[in-house]
Amino acid sequence: MSAFYHETHNRAAADYPYVQCYSKNLIYRPHFHRDVELAMVVEGQALVICDGKEILARTGDICVFMPGEIHSFAPSGENVIHILKVSCKHSVERPNLSGIRFQNPLSAGDDLYSVLRESILCIEREDRLHSRGFGFAVCEQTARLICALLRSDAQTVREATEQRRHDVSLSMLERVNVYIEQHYTEQITLAGVAAAMGFSPYYFAHQFKEITGSTFYRHVLAYRCERAAELLTEAEKKMLEIADACGFSDVRSFNRAFKSVMGLTPSAYREQHRL
Repeated sequence: MSAFYHETHNRAAADYPYVQCYSKNLIYRPHFHRDVELAMVVEGQALVICDGKEILARTGDICVFMPGEIHSFAPSGENVIHILKVSCKHSVERPNLSGIRFQNPLSAGDDLYSVLRESILCIEREDRLHSRGFGFAVCEQTARLICALLRSDAQTVREATEQRRHDVSLSMLERVNVYIEQHYTEQITLAGVAAAMGFSPYYFAHQFKEITGSTFYRHVLAYRCERAAELLTEAEKKMLEIADACGFSDVRSFNRAFKSVMGLTPSAYREQHRL
């Protein structure tokens, strides 16, 4: 699991500008990347919150998340989602992609959709087969993908003043990230984190909800539950130990929070993910 908001693990590299994973029943708190991320729904449907707006992506749809675009995946039943992260650093150009946005989800019939889907499937095949020259093929297709995004008429570009406000928001969220990572095992209050950020509780709560689409309280619960999920899969620790290690006052509150965030009880989660 990564630090939330600015995800730093599994980043694409300049010499192999692509990483992928298939996620089943994906649930993930608000975060953002320095890379471009594409999420193609392989089966089922996905409830996505992107820059504070809720969208529903169905089988075959593709969501494009540009650098700095805050997004999350909420519980939405059974699904399989193909996630790709694409580096934009394998070119002499250094375009600023953080101000570009697309209307998610992209569906069959959209001009950009067919190009993205073709490249996604080609990249997946080359990476899976690892035939001679696969690295060149992956670089070729990721470059084709980024070029298609840059030249697409479907993009919208933030105005400079709006982009500056967004950059300030990202900076604030990264500071919040550090605070929660350091204090999630303790009691965390809205007033406490707001004071640490230098804001009034009302202003902080309003800004947080507007930017992420989630309340601060809900987000702290999600972070604690993800830490708990790691412990549930790593060892046969007792529920009381896990609850205490992740900032829950007792097993009952842990069970209730975990089910509300992850869609199933800690015991059921452990059984599903037992090694």
